[in-house]
Amino acid sequence: DAGSYTVIATYAGDANHTSSTGNSSFVIGKATPTITWANPAAITFGTALGSTQLNASANTPGTFAYTPTAGTVLNAGTSQTLSVTFTPTDTADYSSVTASVTINVNPVPLTIPADNKTMTYAGPLPTLTASYSGFVNGDGAGSLTTPPALATTATAASHVGTYPITAG
Repeated sequence: DAGSYTVIATYAGDANHTSSTGNSSFVIGKATPTITWANPAAITFGTALGSTQLNASANTPGTFAYTPTAGTVLNAGTSQTLSVTFTPTDTADYSSVTASVTINVNPVPLTIPADNKTMTYAGPLPTLTASYSGFVNGDGAGSLTTPPALATTATAASHVGTYPITAG
């Protein structure tokens, strides 16, 4: 086991030498467990961290404590750090150890089609609106840092016809 031990050497002596006793310390240090954990594949925003990402292993039995924890939804971004602290079952002979990896979280693609509108010739332009699909994790239109700008080439003086509405 890891720890400090006293080593005693005793010599009984012989015709030319007297007997002797001496002692010293012998220290056995704790072993450091080896953690194996590859950078996980990229995920898409809205995907909760789980066993596919938080899957470190060690060369000795013990427990893993991850930061962030399972169930966490990370914001989109590259090279985000995941960390683990491993506590061995045998803490007398093994030290606790930490490790980290990085993960990329891809943004979710949104679909923002402009809503169809109608108007009467020479009348006012209707308010342009859009629909949204693709939000996850409780996000909605209010979560956008920049809402889409809607525009049309139609004016109050435009002739009867169909005009595009674009979202940008």
